[in-house]
Amino acid sequence: MNRIIVLLIVFCLPALAIAQLPSKYSIPLRLNMGMTFSNIEHERGSLLSQLPGPALELESGIDVRLNDFYIFGLGLRTGAIAYNFSFKGNYNLAYVLYPRFETHLTRRFIVEKNKHSDAYFRMSYGLTWHDGSTRSNSEDEFMVNTRVLRKWVPHISPEIGLVKHQKDDQIQLGLTYNYSFSNTPLIEFDFSDRAALPNRSKASSNLNFLAIVVRYNFGLKEYKNDGSKASYAHRQEAENRETRERKEVFNFSQSRLVLELSDNAQVDGDSISVRFNGDWILMGTPIDNTKKRVVLYLKKGRNDLLVFANNEGRVPPNTVKVKLISGFRRKSLTISTSLDRNEAVELFLR
Repeated sequence: MNRIIVLLIVFCLPALAIAQLPSKYSIPLRLNMGMTFSNIEHERGSLLSQLPGPALELESGIDVRLNDFYIFGLGLRTGAIAYNFSFKGNYNLAYVLYPRFETHLTRRFIVEKNKHSDAYFRMSYGLTWHDGSTRSNSEDEFMVNTRVLRKWVPHISPEIGLVKHQKDDQIQLGLTYNYSFSNTPLIEFDFSDRAALPNRSKASSNLNFLAIVVRYNFGLKEYKNDGSKASYAHRQEAENRETRERKEVFNFSQSRLVLELSDNAQVDGDSISVRFNGDWILMGTPIDNTKKRVVLYLKKGRNDLLVFANNEGRVPPNTVKVKLISGFRRKSLTISTSLDRNEAVELFLR
């Protein structure tokens, strides 16, 4: 257990050092809980019966958003799975502790319109180190000795499931299968009965299992949102300016919308604030060659997006290129604002 804690600390320290990387990078914290369905091979199968065993993991690392549908990650998972079985009427629970280094690629699929839900397919590959022990509720004359093969073993884990967005957090429900590339059993059980020596029996497993997993992603901010509260003076200034509404209405069928902002021409120090449905989602954000992205969730019907110029840069007016990304659809427009005029855009969710 101490080895697992040390590995977790050593891994997380470098990750914290890059926490200020651009918004396509994130350092998620995931709590995985579920039930495993493992296969124990026993030389006398009629004497041993199995039940699903609990599993618990803590996962962190670095995720890189390749685009709106693919996420590549490198991480460390530490946790424990349990073999829940009965031998000759004696209840036993074998704990297997492990750290696991792995890479994973996730593909997301939008399956529900107007709701913050997606489907996903995740493929993980990495190395796992195992350690374990067994607890039994049997009397003193019956013993179970557990031996775990302690070495790094490669594994592969495909997973499918559904994800529900909860503001910055996510809840996932998935079905995964773990396959360990080992020619020999990774865990062995030696059953002995002192009252009937030399009555001994053995069982083993390669730690391949099917699992139902519930995963909670804490603070998984898909894109950086650098401001949500505006001062009273700022709000008043926005209200006092003239607002020009674009005649074109942008219609969407999915609630999740990515707003991408960049400078439309020469980078000259432009800075803007953005208000969405009455809430300031960006405050004093500089517009340059770096694309600024933020995720919006549209409500049914009309949604209002307002762009406010904090300055006009060196070359007036303040111009910003806006890209609206909804699923596979992309719509680009140029917004021009000044210290006298805001610009508003109507977004409509069917």
